[in-house]
Amino acid sequence: MEEFEYRADHMTLDELEQITAESQFYSGVIKKLLSRGSKLVVGPRGVGKTHHMRIAYKQALTTKSKPLPIYMTLSKYLRLEPLKNSSSIAIQYFHCWALCKVLLGLKETFEHLEQDVESILTPFELKWEDLSLFCEQIEKQQVRDWHNALLDKISVRMVSNIIDDAILTCNRKHAILLCDDAALVLTKDYMIEFFDIFRALKSAKISPKASVYPNTEFGPRFHVGQDAESVPCWPSIADDEYVKLFDEIYSKRYSAEMKEDIKKCFMYASFGVPRAFINLINQFQNSSKTTVQSKLNSVIAEQAEIIMKEFKTLSTKQPQYKNYVAVGQKLINKIVADISAANKKSIIDQKQQFFLGVLQQDDYGKKAKDILLVIRLLEETGLLVRVNPVKHGKNSSGTRIYDRFIPHFTLLLNDGAYQVSKAGYASHFTELITLPKEKHPLRKNNFAEFLTDGDIDSLSLNLPSCSNCGSPRNTEEQRFCMFCGSELLNKSTFEELTSKKVDELPLTNWLKTKITEETRIETIADILFEANPAQELRKAKGVGEKKATRVIQEATRVMEEFLS
Repeated sequence: MEEFEYRADHMTLDELEQITAESQFYSGVIKKLLSRGSKLVVGPRGVGKTHHMRIAYKQALTTKSKPLPIYMTLSKYLRLEPLKNSSSIAIQYFHCWALCKVLLGLKETFEHLEQDVESILTPFELKWEDLSLFCEQIEKQQVRDWHNALLDKISVRMVSNIIDDAILTCNRKHAILLCDDAALVLTKDYMIEFFDIFRALKSAKISPKASVYPNTEFGPRFHVGQDAESVPCWPSIADDEYVKLFDEIYSKRYSAEMKEDIKKCFMYASFGVPRAFINLINQFQNSSKTTVQSKLNSVIAEQAEIIMKEFKTLSTKQPQYKNYVAVGQKLINKIVADISAANKKSIIDQKQQFFLGVLQQDDYGKKAKDILLVIRLLEETGLLVRVNPVKHGKNSSGTRIYDRFIPHFTLLLNDGAYQVSKAGYASHFTELITLPKEKHPLRKNNFAEFLTDGDIDSLSLNLPSCSNCGSPRNTEEQRFCMFCGSELLNKSTFEELTSKKVDELPLTNWLKTKITEETRIETIADILFEANPAQELRKAKGVGEKKATRVIQEATRVMEEFLS
């Protein structure tokens, strides 16, 4: 097993099982996934949502007393986004695509269980080849006339009936539908449509589960708590079992011992994200710096840059929120600076402070909804985590309750929150992180206290103007120009990504020059959508099978990282 493999979707089920940390926290997540009822597995990218969905899938596959598992991923959903501008029935295409994904997931389950795959579709006069080809073509925005028959035939009721029959065939009591990568945050229409499907598939025999981001907005018809139970998959650094859990993760991945202070530092810097923890350790081990503290500083600084860069990519992924992302960056930096300063003072008194408390109020003041949207984006990307609220004293309206938050620990460490001397913290982090916590969080009346009036005034949607007359649009939902009546088309995020030139891929200059000068490939789209990209790449002199494969892998990785 490679110690440097990070992503669960790049591993086999057996490999995943070998590196799975046994803990009360993650066992609870798997138990919820295997239970009856709809569930939402919640956490930012890298916390292990895919990992534990696939572990639950394997456990259910190999144990007859457990439910029939169906695993499907919606990770390629953004490939359907351009259809919203080119087809009047884009939602119907997405609806059919999502249901085909469910059926193809059931086919994979039958293959694992060595059941007769053909018996599933025979009563419905459908062919597996047609379902696979439809998904393949629609992911390339290749609309075909024969698709219409599939759109008319495949429905939620049909899929539900097929799953019910499969439960009987496999002699199971019920089924779990594991819907991975279901936070379709870049296409609001598809998100609403998918969770309508999710609700409709739920029955006494079928329990759908979906992996989503914190604070995901599901649309007007889906209600967390009522339609599905929320299951946290993001371990909090405030939990008593936190260190034990990450010790287990370390022991599953690495055989060599690591200095306890360094390991603990990375446990907290990872902020509950196993993928980040592994990356930090690997970067530290590969560092060319001469001292332990300089290695640590370099790795933490690099990680801080990575997570802030990820947050800034929201401006590309969701350009309408460009102004909110800019203010969010200022807000998290100010929160981190204030908590770092407070923690340094606390350490002098042999205590520590990493909690922010924001007073709950009926009226949050100027542009309150806009500020809350900034907070949602920070939570969604894992830069800010919400923990249990606390009560503190009374005011004229009753008991004062503070919502508590913890900013990303990498940012605190990078800002010097635990730097108490010139010698650094590499040799005594364990001692510092076990200091008792302050009785009260760093208290603020609202988040606006961290921002200037100019920051708050800048909070508005960044929407494209009418392409015909140049008039501004008022809302995201506006479909036609209020002045000239022309249809308003949104820029395709997917097309913007795939139109990036090969020059932007992390390849050698020699290889990039060869590709652009000696092949027809110019953009990422040419690699992803070419019928045989490897064959086209090998037309360049000196580019063989290995180099061609690497180019395809890099283009795919850029796409996966953007969408994850």
